[in-house]
Amino acid sequence: MSHSLEMTLSLKMDGLAYPGFPLSRRVQVDEVAPVGYEQDAGAGYTALSGVFGSLSVVVLTTDQALSLRMNNQSNGSLPLNSGGVVVVFDGAIDTGTLLSVLNSGLVNANMNGLLGGT
Repeated sequence: MSHSLEMTLSLKMDGLAYPGFPLSRRVQVDEVAPVGYEQDAGAGYTALSGVFGSLSVVVLTTDQALSLRMNNQSNGSLPLNSGGVVVVFDGAIDTGTLLSVLNSGLVNANMNGLLGGT
């Protein structure tokens, strides 16, 4: 079953709308999966992509600092601060381990959001 996901992103600088925003996008995906996941403190990289063959939508928030790797990345990562959000909309994450998360902190990290793809 196909799903239509739509996102509208507003961006302001000093209280004023930034040029080109708000930005609206729509993408069709075959599958969606909610993310409600707790990763143990000090856990190594853990795959989050589940049964997806490819991801085109990643929307994640976290209550603790985390590191993300996408598209089978093996070195470096995308650091995300506590309270941070990462959004990939209409992406092409389709190689190897699609999405993995590292919690190198001292407390468990809670993630929420949505994954979409095929």
